[in-house]
This record gives sequence, C-alpha cells and structure tokens, in this order.
Amino acid sequence: ETDALALLSYEGARGGGSEYAYEALNFVNGTRSVNDIHTFLTAIYGPIPIDHVIEYLNALASINVIRAVSGTPDANRNQDANREND
Repeated sequence: ETDALALLSYEGARGGGSEYAYEALNFVNGTRSVNDIHTFLTAIYGPIPIDHVIEYLNALASINVIRAVSGTPDANRNQDANREND
C-alpha cells in the first residue's frame, strides 16, 4: 500500500514536502501533465519520486480540489490535470 501523502513528508535537496505540495497544486492548470508537474518540481526543489506526485494529485482529486481533464491523473503519467474551480 502506498501513502497518498508521502509527498508532504518528503525532504528534497532544496525543499520539503510543504513546498512540493504547494507548487504541485500551483502547476495544475489543465494543460500540464503529471510528468510536466514532476519535472518542474524536480527542477525547483530537487528529485522526487513521480509516484509521490501522482499519489498527491490523486488525493487532491479525491476531495474535488482538482480533476483530471480526461481519466484519472495516474491513468497516464502524461494525463493533464485541472483545478476543479477553474
């Protein structure tokens, strides 16, 4: 079993979980893929397992903060995600 909030406790080279989480949500815009968001987070704060990003975005989707543009964020690592209220 995986921890959907593993991203929140992750310590990267240049940032901690709260920074990763904040920026992950900021990068969601309906056109960026999960892979794009992972790449941006890695560039800013250092490497993070993509599964942490996928699980975090899925957790946000499960409480209707964001939604997948088509399908679920982990159905395809290139899946676009969109903020629910945009």
